[in-house]
Amino acid sequence: MTRVYLLLLLAASPALAQFSSAIQGTVTDSSHAAVPEAKVVVKNEATGIVRETLTNLEGYYRVSSLGPGTYTVTVEKAGFNTKEETSIPLALSEVGKVDIALTVGAVSERVDVKEQAVLVETEQGRVSGRIEGSQLRELPLNGRNILNLIAIQPGIVGRGLSAGLYSGGGSDSFSGETQPAVYASGQRFEGNNYTLDETSANGEARNGVTNIVPNSEAVEEVRVVANNFSAVDGRNPGAQVQMQTKAGTNQFHGVGAYYFLNNTLAARQVFDPAALPSIRKHLYDFAGGGPIIHNRTFFFASFEGLNQGGARTANATVETPQFRDFVLQTRPTSIAAYLLKNFKPIGDPTASIRDIGSPQPGVNKFSSTPDGIPDIGTVFYTPAAFRNAYQVSLRIDHELRPGKDRIYGSYFRTTNRTLSGGVRPQFDAPQDEFTYFGNLNYTHTFSSNKINEIRAGAIQLVGRPDLRKHLEVPGVNITGSSGFSGALYPSGWWQTSFDFKDVFSWVHNTHNLKMGGELRRMRGSAQNTSNYIPTYGFANVLDFADDEALSMNRLVNPATGTPATLFSQLRNTEWALFIQDDWKVSHNLTLNLGLRYEVFGTYNDKENTLRNLVLGPGNNELQAIASGKVDYVPQFAPTYYKNFNPRLGFAWDPTGRAKMTVRGGYGIVNDRMATLPVENYRGNPPLVAQASLGLLLGTPSFTYSLGDPTKTYAGYPVDPALQLGLDANNGIKGARVSLTTVDPTLRTPYIQNWFFGIQRELFSGTVLELNYIGSAGRHLFNSINLNRYAGDLLATGTFHGLNPSFAAISMIQSTSNSIYNGMTISLKHAFQRGLTLQGNYTYGKAIDDTDGETGTTGWQDAWNQRAERALAGFDVRQRVNIAGLWETPFFKDRGHFALAHYVLGGWQLSGVTILDSGTPVTVSNGAAFKLDPTGKINLGGDYNGDNSGGDRPNAPLTQIQTSGFTRTQFQNGLFPVSTFPAPLPGTDGNLGRNIIRGPGFAQVDLALSKTFRIGERVNATLRGDAYNALNRVNLNNPTLDLNSNNFGKSTSQNTPRLMQVGLRVRF
Repeated sequence: MTRVYLLLLLAASPALAQFSSAIQGTVTDSSHAAVPEAKVVVKNEATGIVRETLTNLEGYYRVSSLGPGTYTVTVEKAGFNTKEETSIPLALSEVGKVDIALTVGAVSERVDVKEQAVLVETEQGRVSGRIEGSQLRELPLNGRNILNLIAIQPGIVGRGLSAGLYSGGGSDSFSGETQPAVYASGQRFEGNNYTLDETSANGEARNGVTNIVPNSEAVEEVRVVANNFSAVDGRNPGAQVQMQTKAGTNQFHGVGAYYFLNNTLAARQVFDPAALPSIRKHLYDFAGGGPIIHNRTFFFASFEGLNQGGARTANATVETPQFRDFVLQTRPTSIAAYLLKNFKPIGDPTASIRDIGSPQPGVNKFSSTPDGIPDIGTVFYTPAAFRNAYQVSLRIDHELRPGKDRIYGSYFRTTNRTLSGGVRPQFDAPQDEFTYFGNLNYTHTFSSNKINEIRAGAIQLVGRPDLRKHLEVPGVNITGSSGFSGALYPSGWWQTSFDFKDVFSWVHNTHNLKMGGELRRMRGSAQNTSNYIPTYGFANVLDFADDEALSMNRLVNPATGTPATLFSQLRNTEWALFIQDDWKVSHNLTLNLGLRYEVFGTYNDKENTLRNLVLGPGNNELQAIASGKVDYVPQFAPTYYKNFNPRLGFAWDPTGRAKMTVRGGYGIVNDRMATLPVENYRGNPPLVAQASLGLLLGTPSFTYSLGDPTKTYAGYPVDPALQLGLDANNGIKGARVSLTTVDPTLRTPYIQNWFFGIQRELFSGTVLELNYIGSAGRHLFNSINLNRYAGDLLATGTFHGLNPSFAAISMIQSTSNSIYNGMTISLKHAFQRGLTLQGNYTYGKAIDDTDGETGTTGWQDAWNQRAERALAGFDVRQRVNIAGLWETPFFKDRGHFALAHYVLGGWQLSGVTILDSGTPVTVSNGAAFKLDPTGKINLGGDYNGDNSGGDRPNAPLTQIQTSGFTRTQFQNGLFPVSTFPAPLPGTDGNLGRNIIRGPGFAQVDLALSKTFRIGERVNATLRGDAYNALNRVNLNNPTLDLNSNNFGKSTSQNTPRLMQVGLRVRF
């Protein structure tokens, strides 16, 4: 249904992109007096579309709702010469300043001036960066994913997307969920917000995710606002990533491109020097646009396709042909014989072949005496793997009534089919993923100073694995050998979000007002059926041969014992009201004043099946959890209605010549909860429970069988023992299950951010920017297991917990805080003499007690949050990034040197460099609690004995090195385990979180291209890209689990050098 909605949305109106930019200025005469009621005409040079207005009594004018492009501004006034300034560049979400000085004369006399771009931001108090179209086309872009370039913008730290040779989704433009690891102004990456043509492109399952990444040929430019954005924008507190699609113009233009990458163009890893398995990646791009009706209607369309095949070599332990023949001959009617005959491994073992014993009657009974045949061994194989994907887009711009009504929409569809095969190819099944995006915008101009814009958009992500062919095969897990993957019953996920926004713009004197509202509606459904069909466990391959299962696991309704699935249908509504006033106080001072009111609602389930922990009576939280009961609830927590977000910014031009600005700002922004952290409520009782039966669990009686897809419950028996029953707290009788819950007093997080900075044009085309940036987060989300207390295991080693009905009770709370202070120095050189260059240096410090909102946070003590306050896991003390393009100046024209032109002319070198000082890591112990025979010494981990691992030890008795390690130290080991003493049993270690600084990062990506002109209108460019061109070994963070044999060592690295070749033809 949603797909039909999106198609109707496109058909109902042609499409266009964001029109969030403006041109403003002051018109004066030769004595610097204001010229009122002068006619100002702003014309888009590519489309011919015109906007008109009049100056007010102060000579001030503003033309809003413009798209990025190049403009001409013409000013007319009786008694003055007509003044025309041309070639005025305007970027996405930018306010361009164009002051006009008129001279006395006849209107018929024209004075034409080619405007030079103003590089200093004189009208907005914000920290932002712009990714221009030339950067998207020419910079080395791994995976051709435009979001990689977010990492080189001011106010941003992080390394973006990792795209290795064998990378799957997320490294290119085809994944349904892309989550760049970039952090703006000290915020979590889950705080980033993505819009495409000013409509939400965000995922609902995870924050900081976009469901659609437009291909690079469809994008005009990207704006990244890292701090102090307008009250018109909200939803998340991190970077506002605004993607702008290309539009058609009055001339037809297009492009076709092909890129190729394979294993022969890649370097090997230090930790795996063997030859790289074969892989091929073919990427195709086609895009073009032009006029449908000149000066009125335009189109632009694009297609990008991917064909990828190949995978890394894997290994697995499988049965030998001799063992298979033995079972078929001696047990021909067994389930084992059926499985071994019909689902052979991809190859026979060639290493570690061994005879492990003889089958014996009885569960978990076998003889270690060899039976004379090899039973199992290791097979090395290359699994079947491919990734085929494509993306199509269409955009149409149309002026209904020129100068009065504009209507547009845009449409994207991405299809992604992926296969990641296993050792038994009969069970291989591809997974399909589809993304649909649609956007509709109608703008009406009431007068030259009043404009209303209505937007409606929708985005949908659908994922569904192919239904496996063998539903008759259950899950079979065999200790010490590869099992049988069994059947995956129909499952998938469906996320749909709708976004509606109305913005009324009014230029009143020197106030540029925007006011309006936004409504977002989310529908998220997910079904997981992995345990609808039973999974059987075997002690070894010998018991498997005798059909003697040790255990059975199945998801059931505990009241009836019938099979169940994990199914959720979350719904939510969010809305906001806002007003923004960009007040031109004087010709050289602008104040950006705003207020946003945002309500995020609270999730509910369409079928009213939300299950949450209902806190019981008690004098404190521990007692309330101890007496709590899981039950059906209408919503997790009440909606919070006190989210008032003021915004303040200023931009002051001391000289009035647009050569220097002093800017600053302060704002409050809220954050929201995604669906994934709460979605696991679907596994809570009393509706469903994971049932486990077996000899070691005291319930040895169950039936092991194949299924029949034509029968009820796929033909698998329903054992009476699966009717588990419920206790007084709606826990499972005889078993303790884990819960995912939400604090019923949950608050909406809020973040304060601020900055102060100076921009200065050093010389023509070069701007230096210095900023102090800060932020403070309050009531941030975390997820903590609260069903524990220190000392629980001390007496007998048995887990009790606070609430005896449940195991872990992971509760999502809003109790975390953060603080960030940083400095950025930026230098940008606009295109001159063939050179474009930008660089950023960041020095900062991020502190928090929880790094992210998803997953269960590893606090060593659930009731000692203060001990977790430390450097954030994403803290990067120092960071440098540089990006540049250089076009060689030699023999640009043929002239008398045609041969030299073809050989030496048309070359371009571009590159991106990222350097950082590394992120911090925590020393912990992942071992379980284990008392020695005396009962006084803990030989394992879980030092405080609360049945939750990952505790930190005590600090070393002597001072140790915590940063500045060499590569040799990381590879050989930083410390021995004995460096960190264990605390007394039942107590928390006093070692802080994140005290060790991991390896730094240094990567240089380069691209070299040669352009050939073919006739007057066609250019062909050959290019080669090298990612990590210097093949620098960028080690990943070391393992600092005291229970690991690799403690203190880095055992893997980031992507080694990759090389890619391509051809791009443009007309």
